[in-house]
Amino acid sequence: MSQTDANSTAENSQGTRTERGGGDAVGSFLSYVQSDQTGVVGVREGISYGLGLIVYILALLLVTAVVNGIGGAFLTGALSVDNGIVTAILGLFGFAVTLTAIVVLFAGFAGLQYKIISDAVSRGD
Repeated sequence: MSQTDANSTAENSQGTRTERGGGDAVGSFLSYVQSDQTGVVGVREGISYGLGLIVYILALLLVTAVVNGIGGAFLTGALSVDNGIVTAILGLFGFAVTLTAIVVLFAGFAGLQYKIISDAVSRGD
């Protein structure tokens, strides 16, 4: 491979070509890593992003646990009532609230995955 083949060239908005990178693959890679266009994440930014995700996960688990506890309380309370219709209504309501908690949990984690992927894509631009 010749020296000109190893160098990468790019055309800017005025139509002129500029050389980027070194003469070898390692030099070219190092110049790319050290450039401002890579979207490198710093240590502080990474830690703060991770802490934000942990807070999000803990809040999601807290909300899910509270809603699930309310649904469980209705289900337990339904068993203590002697009237069959009231028991059925309270049991169905408790089941619906518990099911809502499960849906919120899955939707929250799906939203978390979407956020991580979209943040990575926007950061890489």
